[in-house]
Amino acid sequence: VAAKEYQVSQQRYLDTKDIFVISIIASVVFGLLIVWLITRSILRQLGCEPFEAAEWVAKVADGDLSVDIRVKNNKTPNLASALSNMVKQLSNTIVEIHSTATSVTAASEQISLAAQGMAKSAMTQAASVEETSAAMEQISSSIAQNNDNAKLTDNMAGKSAVVAKQGGSV
Repeated sequence: VAAKEYQVSQQRYLDTKDIFVISIIASVVFGLLIVWLITRSILRQLGCEPFEAAEWVAKVADGDLSVDIRVKNNKTPNLASALSNMVKQLSNTIVEIHSTATSVTAASEQISLAAQGMAKSAMTQAASVEETSAAMEQISSSIAQNNDNAKLTDNMAGKSAVVAKQGGSV
């Protein structure tokens, strides 16, 4: 009886050991499958290898917008396509800023030229006003001189008339 129980016990041990080994192998295979699925999901969300994404981000952070971002999967949104879109938008924004700065520079040059022209015109007008003022002073002086001459002539004419009257009565 003891020998039979020993054999049954040995058989149970071997069966349990086989089940345990099979369970371990199945667990390892299942674990590897889960790891593979998670890795595949992460790489699909990245759209590239992690080291590539790190290189691209580092270049963009350094100001290099000429970085060539190769997107592997355009069907679903992922980090690589988002980074590519971001770089394109940044490049477009910089082009627009440069264009606007060029326009502002040209406009400020035109304003400067217009201001210089206005200043020159103002100086010319000021000189003309000065000349006009000097001419008005000369005219005023001439009028005063003519007035004095007219008074003198009137005086002389009055004296001549008196002298002529006296000469005619003599």
